[in-house]
Amino acid sequence: MFGDVARDFAAGAPDRESAAWIRAVTWSVSAEEDAYRVLLTAADGTAFGFAARHDSPARALCDVADRFQDFVADNLRVGLPPVPGTARPAVAAVVDGAACWTDAKTGWRCPIGAYPAP
Repeated sequence: MFGDVARDFAAGAPDRESAAWIRAVTWSVSAEEDAYRVLLTAADGTAFGFAARHDSPARALCDVADRFQDFVADNLRVGLPPVPGTARPAVAAVVDGAACWTDAKTGWRCPIGAYPAP
């Protein structure tokens, strides 16, 4: 499930080095009663931990996508995945019960895990 987020970020990466960095990130997930505890670790040892809601798979996936955006922006200095045709990063949101990438300006959306490769 969380691999879909990394797949979309790698598909939207601006260059091969960034895509390789994203693919090398490892995930450690433990399910607690009320939340998933997630630890992301990059190949250089940089790590980032956070909690994601446990109330529905779509909300948990959006939480992970949102927090992974923070980790990627801090490390690569780029907002991913971009809204196609723009430099704006897409926003993770639950739409009709599904986790999607969205853009309020254009109305664009796609399911997380199906971001279009260039």
